[in-house]
Amino acid sequence: MSEELLHVYRGAIVENIHRGDIVVVDSSGNILKEVGNAQKLTYLRSAAKPFLALNVILSGAAERYQFEDRELAVMCASHRGETYHTEVLAGIVDKMGIEADSVLHCGITEPFSRAAATNLYKSGQPLTPLHCNCSGKHLGMISVCRQKGYPVENYYDISHPVQQDALETLSRFAGIDKEEIIIGVDGCTVPVHGIPLYNMALAYARLGNPGELGVSYASAANRLTNAIVSNPEMISGVKAFCTDLMIAGKKDIVGKVGADGVYCIAIPKKGIGIALKIEDGDMRSCHIAAANVLKQLNLLDEEQCTYLNKYLNSPVFDNYKNKIGEYKAVFDLK
Repeated sequence: MSEELLHVYRGAIVENIHRGDIVVVDSSGNILKEVGNAQKLTYLRSAAKPFLALNVILSGAAERYQFEDRELAVMCASHRGETYHTEVLAGIVDKMGIEADSVLHCGITEPFSRAAATNLYKSGQPLTPLHCNCSGKHLGMISVCRQKGYPVENYYDISHPVQQDALETLSRFAGIDKEEIIIGVDGCTVPVHGIPLYNMALAYARLGNPGELGVSYASAANRLTNAIVSNPEMISGVKAFCTDLMIAGKKDIVGKVGADGVYCIAIPKKGIGIALKIEDGDMRSCHIAAANVLKQLNLLDEEQCTYLNKYLNSPVFDNYKNKIGEYKAVFDLK
């Protein structure tokens, strides 16, 4: 059963309770800490993006197109559609010589950033597929198709070889047979991968400490994680939790959100992975829980706690910015 992770107070009353599950695993597969059900089955959602981007390196596409670290990072992103995101994405499109509007199958959505969306409309510029928060992931898949001679058509279908490659890579890192991975469909049309939280945490532990997986996987993982932590603004954006977390982490924390309350973290120097799921999918609770897991594990120093204070101690405000309540973490890692 999921356990109570967060209480939301309005005044003296607990108005809302958010339940969930958390597990901390080392790269050998040992459970170090947990709350609730480590075998909770759910979808990785966008937390799977780094494992999909690994194939950009493994296939040789990164070398062929001379992708820079920030370009690899945005392939792992749930970006906010800010100008620096779309400029990097446009650079990837140019390197591959493709027409984004006709090739990308992620859909066209408003930027997650309210400021970016407002500026876009004020300027009269049209929305494009590059504004979709998953566009980097899709461009990575297309680069693998072009490198390996796969057809680009229907690259988003689970039967397509690029999706089968993705399954194979995720399977290796997560320590689960690919036949056991449950497939759904994400909002951006590509497959999503259902696995237990334990295997998510193991995948992230191995992403940060990939030595047991062989030279090629280790080399690709090390390059990708370095790209991510060196370009935290590419992973989400201004005032977003993933970016704030990795800025605070000073290249020692890899964090990636998944939709509907999933969060995964790798601590490369410790060789551990963390996965959590908020049962009701509340994203604010997801970020608060993730920050408090790191604090309970003594992985944040005083400076880092200060930087992440708005997540560790998250107030509820009225319309005049007066504090009228707060989120409180009520779980203890066991």
